[in-house]
Amino acid sequence: MRKIILSLVAAAAVATPFAATAGPASAATNGTGTGSMHFVTNATYIHDSVVQYACDGKGNVDFTYQGADEGFTGHGEGTIVGSVFEVSGLRNTDGYTYTIAGTVGADGAWSNVTATDSVNSVGSLSVTGSFKDVPDCTVDAVVPAGNHGQWVSGAVKAGFKGKALAAIAQDVSKIGPYTGPLAS
Repeated sequence: MRKIILSLVAAAAVATPFAATAGPASAATNGTGTGSMHFVTNATYIHDSVVQYACDGKGNVDFTYQGADEGFTGHGEGTIVGSVFEVSGLRNTDGYTYTIAGTVGADGAWSNVTATDSVNSVGSLSVTGSFKDVPDCTVDAVVPAGNHGQWVSGAVKAGFKGKALAAIAQDVSKIGPYTGPLAS
């Protein structure tokens, strides 16, 4: 009777598929989207832009933007890495350039902002701003290939039986092809 129960436990462990099967990372790693960027410089000058966002496959967001008025906001590019962003802009009409960097919250609002431009070279530019409709570029964690049934089946082929096999079957952290003692 005891052998039958252990055999049933081992057979069930071999036949039971576990959720830990492999697949490539996929969550928005190649996502794109159109959104907006709004910022105000020196509490006076309002800048609105259309932004083209793209995930870089590493969890970061690269973007390009075009100001609503090229002669005022210009155009540029930037990156969001985690919660840190950087923007570089240019106006073709007069060669004016600027950079803005800081942190961005989950709501898109900017904080801890520093900015410089080609007119205020000492960094006295005051900026508040936000991003809207940024894609979620989170990269999925890599899941190991295989399943627990493969491991237990390999242990059976390696010659494990009885209590030793039952102990192996209970350790569900072991997945994929069996590489333990006596593995071939």
